[in-house]
Amino acid sequence: MANFTLRVRNFRGLEQLDWSPSGVCLLSGANGAGKSSTLNALRFLQTYFLRGLSEAIRFVGGAKGLGSVSSPVDLPILFELEAQGVVWRLEISPEGEGVHLYNGERVTVDGNVLLEVPLFQAHYELNGVPRSRSPRAELDTLYTIQPTPALKEFCDMVRGMRIFSDEHLREFGPDALSLLRMARSSPRGFEHLFDWVLEGLKEAFPEVIEDLDLANEQAPAFHPKGAPDPKTTIPLHLAASGLLTGLHQLVAVAGVGKGALVALDEMENQLHPHAIRVILRRIRERAEERQLTVVLTTHSPVVMNEFKGYEDQFYVLGSAAGMPNPASLLEIHDSDWLAHFSLGDLYEREEFASPRVSGR
Repeated sequence: MANFTLRVRNFRGLEQLDWSPSGVCLLSGANGAGKSSTLNALRFLQTYFLRGLSEAIRFVGGAKGLGSVSSPVDLPILFELEAQGVVWRLEISPEGEGVHLYNGERVTVDGNVLLEVPLFQAHYELNGVPRSRSPRAELDTLYTIQPTPALKEFCDMVRGMRIFSDEHLREFGPDALSLLRMARSSPRGFEHLFDWVLEGLKEAFPEVIEDLDLANEQAPAFHPKGAPDPKTTIPLHLAASGLLTGLHQLVAVAGVGKGALVALDEMENQLHPHAIRVILRRIRERAEERQLTVVLTTHSPVVMNEFKGYEDQFYVLGSAAGMPNPASLLEIHDSDWLAHFSLGDLYEREEFASPRVSGR
């Protein structure tokens, strides 16, 4: 994936955000700093693109509280995504318990405005031609009418984003199982995805799993490590929660196309430190091989310690005034100073990503 930039104003926990992640990035901050809001902003844009405004609002929990609590209630909410020379800008205005019917939208490609939808207005321009407004999202229409290579690549990027919250990672759904089954039956066609996932599971959970048994679509199972009978299986839904979380994370990263974005919220939940280290190392390997952008959010010192040497990819939300939001650790602290400490210890000592407490 070519580098992208996400800009957000006045959305949930984010008063403002300007971020250009690449590679495997860590996003941290105090509770309420906007980690989940950052992922929800990406999810909002993708859902708006695929299904329209009403569904996007529903998908992030409804219109109430859509704006930042620190901003005026009537201040528009802004999203902007930029990549491959394309800038997609979306404006939404809160109104009562909902939002104004006519949102604003703009799409530019290499500086040329192809779509201009003024906020609050009943008309818009597509390729310079005035049109009456439609309640549906217009970016997909634009792609259909004007299939430029840059815009097609941008649309594919938005469509292919995969954003997983903590509750998603506690489950292992039919889509992931279907992908694993196909990958096992056609190893070369799926670039040995099944083997990569299974090897990662066996390394991350060395005392738990020997193999996956997906032959029965109604009752997927796994072979436990060390069972007296090698044919012994346990239903997958009865597996340890950490195993299911790790399985989902590995499939999430392995199952996306080259250059895609994957976001995992609170990846450490239910995982032993050994499993965290193994899975994160394998995610890095896969991301480098497939040119993926992987965004992880965390409060875990264990995860943070694994970013020693990757401080430029460790971002903190809600840093001091005058700093970028989010700011990388190298923008907050000198690299020579950071070299003397464990990043997790610094976090626990509240040297970064700490709540603002009056009197200190």
